[in-house]
Formats: sequence, C-alpha cells, structure tokens
Amino acid sequence: MRPHRAGRLLAAVAAIAGLPECARAEWFVEVLGGYAGTRDAVVTIENPFPDPARRAREASFDPSIAAAVRLGKWLDGSPAFGFSIEVSRYQADADSLRLELTSFLALAQARAGFGRDSRFPAGRFQPSAAFGFGFVPLEVTADYRPEGPGHYDQHDVGVGVSMRGALAWHATAELALLAEYDFRLTEVTQGYGDSDGLSASLHTQLALLGLSWRW
Repeated sequence: MRPHRAGRLLAAVAAIAGLPECARAEWFVEVLGGYAGTRDAVVTIENPFPDPARRAREASFDPSIAAAVRLGKWLDGSPAFGFSIEVSRYQADADSLRLELTSFLALAQARAGFGRDSRFPAGRFQPSAAFGFGFVPLEVTADYRPEGPGHYDQHDVGVGVSMRGALAWHATAELALLAEYDFRLTEVTQGYGDSDGLSASLHTQLALLGLSWRW
C-alpha cells in the first residue's frame, strides 16, 4: 500500500473512532406513566348454550392510568435507528365490562437530534417515532345479563399494534425527560368456540411522561 493511501485510511479510521455515537453502544431504560383513553367500541358477545346467539352492543370506556417500562438500544453504526422491548399496562372499563391489558411489544424506533455538541453528541433535543407489535395478555370481566352470557371472569391473549411519537430533552448526558403520544390498536377475541365469548377492536390513546436513563 502506498504511503499516502495508508495515511488517508488511518485518518478515516481515527475520525470514525472519535465519534462518540460510533465508539460505544447507547442503551436506555425508560419508565413512563400517564393517561389512557379507549374510544367507544362495538363489543360482540356470544352465548353458545343453551340457545346459540351473538349480539353486539356499544361500550363507552372510562379513562384510566397507564404505566410502561422499556429497555432498548440505539444502533452503533446507525444511531438514528434503534429497537426496544416494552411492557405496559392500562384498563378499559365500561358499565358491564372491564378489560385489564398488559402489553408486551417489540418496537422499531427512529430519532433526530438537535442541539448537538461534545456533551450531547446525539442532540440535546431528540424527537422520535416508533412502530411496534406484540401480544396482549388480558383479563376480561363482563356481565351482560340478560341479553348475553352471565357474569364471567376469564384470561386470554390479544394482539396489539402501536404507533407513537415522542420528544426527549436531555437534562444531563445520561438522563432525559420524555413526553410521548401512543396510539394502540388491540384486537380482542376471547373465549369463542364451546364457551361464552367476547370480541372487540380497541383504539386507545396514551399520553405519557417519563424518564430515560441512557448509557
């Protein structure tokens, strides 16, 4: 290899090694809490015995408190992109129906950075967007007598999809404050076949505040 080519190669390697976002992984743990509001939805109930019947009724859900914990990483080679795993919980309560939802989601994330300097190489202000999906263990308590099956309390698993936007502001290099809007779609199909059943498509909006610890 010619000396000038070797020099250019060494200079390029040194420049890349000097970038903080490429020199180390950026992991994060985030804890959030706030508001969860589920839109009114049509709930379908089925009673196979003694007279098979399926009925639909409107459910008006009350708002609830939501909480979430997230672990993830921004990619070394492409620090604008990352992934995370999240566990969250909230309720959807109506007059005769209660759904307690615990979501386990895998998320793909993208971010931009503003206010970059030596202390905040990825930016002090970081707007981001994410898309995720996963499974949602849920506990269903319903009492639709007399038009539906009797009172029952059962567990099942639904499917959830999440689309969200967030803004992080770094108070220090490691600690950031988070504000997040999250739209969730959860498909519930509970107990069909040879037992009482219930199905619904739940559209939930979450407004969350929290902390992000990054290292």
